[in-house]
Amino acid sequence: MRTTIITIILLLSLPAYSISRKKIELQGEYERAKTRMPSIPPKASFDENSISVEFYNSITNATITIISPDGKIEKRTLSSANFQTERFEIDEYSQGMYSITITTPNGTNLYGTFYIE
Repeated sequence: MRTTIITIILLLSLPAYSISRKKIELQGEYERAKTRMPSIPPKASFDENSISVEFYNSITNATITIISPDGKIEKRTLSSANFQTERFEIDEYSQGMYSITITTPNGTNLYGTFYIE
């Protein structure tokens, strides 16, 4: 019974979460997994507090770069397990057009732009 109530609460909160986050359209090439599991490219989104990059498959030595309108660069290199999220806090970011790239040595080169109001 308790699990059912928690599940219902979580399901009811999902639409509010998905509406408040804005999807960042990523384009480019994504390395395919060398296993039988389907390859799902990372997804990126943002809201008023953070930029999130969600990895659905394991990825090694991924570099995430965010460039602000004034040329300020934030860069992280990481390895990620399945279903892991990397967050960038955006408290110090100013209004304007930003770009994001996700690259790996094995062929991933994804890029996109987004606007912070």
